[in-house]
Amino acid sequence: MNPITKIFLEGLFRTIASPIFIWILIFLFLMILVNFLKPYIKGKTGETAASIVLRKLPKEKYTVLNNIMLQTKFGTTQLDHIVISTFGIFVIETKNYSGLITGTRDAEQWIQHFNQKKYQFQNPIHQNYGHIVALSILLKLPVDCFYNIVAFDNDTELKLYDAQEVIRIFELKNYICRYQTVRIEEKKKNGYVDLIINSNVDSKEKRKEHRTQVHAKKEKYDQSIINHICPKCGGKLIVRTGKYGKFYGCNNYPNCKFTQKI
Repeated sequence: MNPITKIFLEGLFRTIASPIFIWILIFLFLMILVNFLKPYIKGKTGETAASIVLRKLPKEKYTVLNNIMLQTKFGTTQLDHIVISTFGIFVIETKNYSGLITGTRDAEQWIQHFNQKKYQFQNPIHQNYGHIVALSILLKLPVDCFYNIVAFDNDTELKLYDAQEVIRIFELKNYICRYQTVRIEEKKKNGYVDLIINSNVDSKEKRKEHRTQVHAKKEKYDQSIINHICPKCGGKLIVRTGKYGKFYGCNNYPNCKFTQKI
């Protein structure tokens, strides 16, 4: 072996075998792992923060259920938090988006403004309404017995039009306690709690399948937009110009009011 090559390899081996180099590798691995798990960790942190706030509700009046998954005829649906009381059933969707959130109550998509970039995501009011419908069918209760609440991270800036049910996590307790009109009989409340618990899908396989369905649905939606196909009715998306600039609108308007900002 060439002497220079031999010296280089021996030096390289000593460097790799040194404790400092090993700790650097461990540090880099942990940084990569944390970055990979960041969305999951952030989501779980938000759900935990909401759970902590909801624990402050009077236990004699409110029953709190977290991370409930229900099987419906359309597949599985996952609910972050459910609060059952005689004043109604509060269905809470938590969102942990940083930056500024803009949109309107009726818009299909909202926008996250973060680091001088814009990211679109499904209107969580509409998303959570689907959860309410699933619960309404399960409990055989009218939809007006439920309250739709979307709770964002406490540091999120919200600029939303006509969306009073969208709040920050720290506001949850006071928001729920505002409602004092009895909508559910006391003697039936515990029965509804038991039915939800008994209907909860807690198998790891089913929950993994649910996450796969959510990702597939998102990919299908994005692909429809790319192909200029309305994801709501299958019509053709046309570029239109409105008050706030250009956007995609469905050619089946006014029967289909789907819009997507460009």
